[in-house]
Amino acid sequence: MIPVNIYLMLLIDEIYFYWFHRALHAVPYLWDKVHKIHHEIKSPTSITATYVSPIETNGVLAGSVLAGTIIRPDHFTFLVYIAFRTFTSVDSHSGWMLPFNPMSLVPFANPSFHHDLHHRFSSYQGNAKNLSGVLALDSLFGTHSEFKPKNAVARDSLKVE
Repeated sequence: MIPVNIYLMLLIDEIYFYWFHRALHAVPYLWDKVHKIHHEIKSPTSITATYVSPIETNGVLAGSVLAGTIIRPDHFTFLVYIAFRTFTSVDSHSGWMLPFNPMSLVPFANPSFHHDLHHRFSSYQGNAKNLSGVLALDSLFGTHSEFKPKNAVARDSLKVE
């Protein structure tokens, strides 16, 4: 039952996060006062996953709380879920494209490179791409970036100087 609950919480949390994150980019006030600070980092590293305003921190955490409230898992399952979400946040900001990354085993996960593109090229002006940790949501709502590098060399060619 633990994997099913984690999957359901992830689904609820990701849908919530997608729309919350999209609002942070779409609403000029939210961009200027809440989310812009996070995008000061153009080449994210794992530690920059936490470089956000307190409002954004609470907004992101609300998705996990919502998922836990709906699914009502036992304490251990919720703890495992929170650890997994923390790992995915750190991983998506890592900038690494390693073949042995455990996230590469998750078929719907958005690789860290897509989040790097998000930091380099997104603003609040309606051009935000790669908003979700789930490729399917970005594809479904038209926010998936078409650029797909095949290796680290292609990724490095996008470095912002």
